[in-house]
Amino acid sequence: MRNILAILRRDLGAYFTSPIGYIFMMVFVTITVGLYITSFFAFPTADMRPYFDNIQLVLCIFIPAVTMRVWAEERKENTWEMLLTFPMKASELVLGKFLAALAKFCVTLVTTFTIPAMLFSLGDPDPGAIFSGYLGTLFLGAFFLALGIFFSGFFKDQIVAFVVTLMACFMLFLLGTTFIASYVDDVVPGLGSMLSNVLGVFSHYSAVTRGVIELGDVLFFVVWTAVFLWLNMMYIDGRNRPKAKMIFGGAVGLCIAIGLMFNYLVLQRSIGRFDMTEDKLFTVSE
Repeated sequence: MRNILAILRRDLGAYFTSPIGYIFMMVFVTITVGLYITSFFAFPTADMRPYFDNIQLVLCIFIPAVTMRVWAEERKENTWEMLLTFPMKASELVLGKFLAALAKFCVTLVTTFTIPAMLFSLGDPDPGAIFSGYLGTLFLGAFFLALGIFFSGFFKDQIVAFVVTLMACFMLFLLGTTFIASYVDDVVPGLGSMLSNVLGVFSHYSAVTRGVIELGDVLFFVVWTAVFLWLNMMYIDGRNRPKAKMIFGGAVGLCIAIGLMFNYLVLQRSIGRFDMTEDKLFTVSE
């Protein structure tokens, strides 16, 4: 645990000792809050769902900007090998870097407190729905962070890591949209709906931001976050071993297959459901 905290402090300090971290926060808050305020003045309703609907697309762009430097910068500045000579396990290095990126993301989310503060001063918003929306955003951000850190380990160039992660995030976002799912269903009946449930983040995220926390949706984000973190650990730990690429390729295929199967089985049934809305809007009354 001490090693994880050491890496966390090192990387978190790097985020906030350079102007890039502050620029990221300012641009992120300006875009997300600005988009919401624009729609709020057009339709003044004490509801944050439009904000959470917009932020998922913004995260597809901003999360890769955070993760592109996690491993790529270490390799570019030749500190990769030095870092790996420390008496630390690969799991401690990966978890430390992931938690540092997650902490930065949480701090960035906290800076958007002006929106709920404004809504509570002007009207009577639903606190349960707002809490659920922020929780869903945290799950989505953690998933994209794990995905971005995974891809960052393959490249020395930060721009390449950014573009690859950006494409992966957009692909997962589009797979969950009704438009893409319907189009794929027209070509192969049932395939689009299955991919939307198993891989698409939109349907799982929108359910949580609506105010309904379904354990199946939570497990979707938790499982895939854990899968990509574990694959990152495995890649770093076995980078110089004989037949490392072949073993890692097999592990990637196996983990993705297990993750897909697990999500497919879990999403077929309701494990647990919590309606966080104030008036239990999504619960059938007695």
